[in-house]
Amino acid sequence: MNIYNKCLVLLGVFLITACASDNEIDPVFDENTQSRVLNRLSELNTLLVSSEFGWVADYVPDDNSGVYKMHIVFNEDNTADFTSDHNFGNTDAKTSYRVGIAQIPELVFENYSTFANITDNFDGRTSVDFSRDAEFQFNFTEQATETEIVLESKSDIEVVSDEGEVLAKKTELILRKASATDKETITSLRGNDVILLDNYVPNESTELLPFKGLVIQDAAGDIKLSTAYSYNPLFRNVSFAYEDNTETEIEEVLGVELTDNGFKLFNPFEFEGESFSDFVYDASTNTFNAVSGDSKATITGGDLPFFIGKDVFDIRTEGFTQALYRPSLGTNSFISDNFTSLINKLDVEFAPVNQQFFQISIDLFPTADIGTDIERNTRIGFVFFDSAGERVNYFYFLNSTIEDRKIKFDFVTAATQESFDNQPIFQDLIDFFTADGGLIYNNRGAFSTTTNSFSNQAATFLNTDDPSLGVYFVWL
Repeated sequence: MNIYNKCLVLLGVFLITACASDNEIDPVFDENTQSRVLNRLSELNTLLVSSEFGWVADYVPDDNSGVYKMHIVFNEDNTADFTSDHNFGNTDAKTSYRVGIAQIPELVFENYSTFANITDNFDGRTSVDFSRDAEFQFNFTEQATETEIVLESKSDIEVVSDEGEVLAKKTELILRKASATDKETITSLRGNDVILLDNYVPNESTELLPFKGLVIQDAAGDIKLSTAYSYNPLFRNVSFAYEDNTETEIEEVLGVELTDNGFKLFNPFEFEGESFSDFVYDASTNTFNAVSGDSKATITGGDLPFFIGKDVFDIRTEGFTQALYRPSLGTNSFISDNFTSLINKLDVEFAPVNQQFFQISIDLFPTADIGTDIERNTRIGFVFFDSAGERVNYFYFLNSTIEDRKIKFDFVTAATQESFDNQPIFQDLIDFFTADGGLIYNNRGAFSTTTNSFSNQAATFLNTDDPSLGVYFVWL
């Protein structure tokens, strides 16, 4: 046999051997891979269970949200016990969990947990079922030790610009090994966010002032800045609205971390080189105070607004002409209880004539029905339905102007004799609109109540003479 034929024979033997052994090699490789994966998952689960006092985490689910403190104990029966400073602990139920793998190892909380409730709240939800935004699963990263485990949210996406710049990172959840006292510390913070609410008073003897703001003073006590203040309990953040030196309107929204004596801003509020972060609560004055250098920042109440924005000018620039307040569209927190009481009185007054209140209509600068008389450029309508289903209208002419960034309505006259005869019944509501100090107007985005949501823009009126009176309405 020549050398060429010998080579062919050897090559054939090699190929036959390779084909014959192919089925024997692959299962061994697969088994090794599977074993490595299972071993890794087992290691991660053992790591979670190994911490004697569980794990603590500062959960920040959104760029504009505050910090939620968590204490989690992972049990050997694959359940997890939650303790948090969220919602008085009412959603801190035991949940089952699993350490599994999709593309990479993941930690999945299989029941409705505190994580899910917090992110559900971002939509104003109060359900006990998963919504599409509810957080319940995290990816493990390579950083997993006996003292710290770094997880990444699976519901977030990383946003990268065309230039490769990371605009939004995935939310990280860092579990740190807990001490014997961490659980008790977190429990003690429950309910502390109540004192941040705009309408909070520590006791019945403390006067509830209608407005709240942040005031920064220098060492001499002179005011350097005054801003409006508002706390959003759904996102656990505070907002400060003010104007800079160029009259540019600024709203800063900053996340909050609860402390045992007040709160800490996740990112500090900065002004003219000063940085304010740690705010301490003073129950005797119902204020929060922070110090930076020679300056002092105080969150306090007041009889007048600390800042009024330019929203009211949008009434003209956006071409708004007709607005409605209709109770059947649902409730909203901007509709005050005292305003609702005024509406409820109407049904009592008109019950003897079998008329039921339906809505308030506001026609601004109308031309079709009223003409262009500048002395009566607004019409307020109180609309009812009688027992036969017929519409009954009571109309009043007003004159509206914008003064000091507030809208002012001056009463002109009743539109009809029937409206004039019933004016005493509507006088409290007419007085609401014609407050001497005017009404503070604020845009509120798309219309949304407990039962309805529309793309139409919504807004609020707040009475400066009596700030306990406020209404939320929709533009048509």
